[in-house]
Amino acid sequence: MREEIIFTWQRERREDGLVPVREDFFTTVQRYLLHLETMSREDDNPVARQIFKKLYTRTSYLVNDLIDLRAKKIFLAALNDTEVNVTSEEKNLFTKIHSSLLRHRRVLLGIEVDDEPAPEPIVEPKLVAEEAADELEVEYCTVEFLENELEVSLGTDLLSYGPFYKGDFAVIPVDNASELEKRNKVRILNIGN
Repeated sequence: MREEIIFTWQRERREDGLVPVREDFFTTVQRYLLHLETMSREDDNPVARQIFKKLYTRTSYLVNDLIDLRAKKIFLAALNDTEVNVTSEEKNLFTKIHSSLLRHRRVLLGIEVDDEPAPEPIVEPKLVAEEAADELEVEYCTVEFLENELEVSLGTDLLSYGPFYKGDFAVIPVDNASELEKRNKVRILNIGN
């Protein structure tokens, strides 16, 4: 499942339109995240628990970013009055946004009177992945790219990095830099150390 999430997330970041996903994609993702979270608490092996916790944190980040990317595209489709092929959960979002935008237009044009009280502002709780990202203590270093690294990759700080081209300089997490250095993709620079 993790590979499918990463593949879908990468495509969603690259492509302008919504990437097709199967109808049960988000239900399957929910079950997968629940499995990772449960194993991070209940696995008998403490090392395995840590691995499951990291997998849960990083996968949650990807899923939340994927949801945000798709929601933005759904909003634009609703704004442009364009029909989209989405899951049933997303169709509900599209319908609500579309009808709210139509009503908003009618109110501004004086066709309809908005006598409903303004809704209370929504204060969203911090997502689990965001809380976990805040807790991560990540060290950074400056690198020079010796070869092109065209794939966008997820850093140990849960941020996206790339693409990079030969001769580019970047500040990235030390763990990621070490892996790239082993593959002769970068040279780690000792700047300000």
